[in-house]
Parts: sequence; structure tokens; C-alpha cells
Amino acid sequence: MGGIVHHFLAGAASLILVYLFTKRKDYSVAIFIGNFLPDFVGAGYAALSIMSFNPLTILHSQPWLSLQKNLFIISFWMILQTVFIGAYLFYHVHIRKKVVHNEFEANIGFLLIGFLTHMMMDLLIIEEGVLY
Repeated sequence: MGGIVHHFLAGAASLILVYLFTKRKDYSVAIFIGNFLPDFVGAGYAALSIMSFNPLTILHSQPWLSLQKNLFIISFWMILQTVFIGAYLFYHVHIRKKVVHNEFEANIGFLLIGFLTHMMMDLLIIEEGVLY
């Protein structure tokens, strides 16, 4: 989580660019949430595993450090993200009752673009912060 500043800046830049091009707040929020989704899910998994919400404890915990080393944990992490996206879709379609097909596809598209932006940044930037 040492690269949280980079992810925040990329998310904020994406939010602003999407809002300037589309003038839609929900598209902007979708790309911003998508940019933070991997870290939220990973930190949530580590917090539930060690039963602590202390950020320093989470960053030094074994579940957080082993997220990239164990195939089962990576699979579990991806399933949790899929559940999160499913919950987002359920809220968007069934709770808000907005069934416009283009709007639905655009929200999912921007959410996944934010997710891919985060993953590409993780590949390109070595995340070593002062908390390690």
C-alpha cells in the first residue's frame, strides 16, 4: 500500500477526465472506485484474517504479505472482487431501477478500466513505502 498516493492521483485524474468528457458523476465515481478496488479487497481480506483494523498491523501481517504468493489466496481475492462488482451491479440495476442498457455497460466499463489502471500501475511501479 506504499503506492496509495500514486493510485489516488491516478484515480483523481481519471475521475476528472471522465467527468469532463461525460459530465456524469456516476461514471467518474465508477472509475475512481475501480482504481482502489484491488487494495480495498486485499486490505479487507487481511483485516478479516487477523481480526484487526489497524493499518500498520495489516501492512505487516502474513495475509497481506502473502497475497501475491499463494494461488489459492489470489483466486479468493479475485472471487471477492467479482462479488463486489456483482453487488455494485445489483445496486445499480435493481435498487436505482435504472435499466438503460448503455448506462449499465458504461458503469461496468469504467469500473473495469479503473481496475485495469490499478493493475498496470502495480506492474510498472514498485510499491515500497515508508510503512514497510
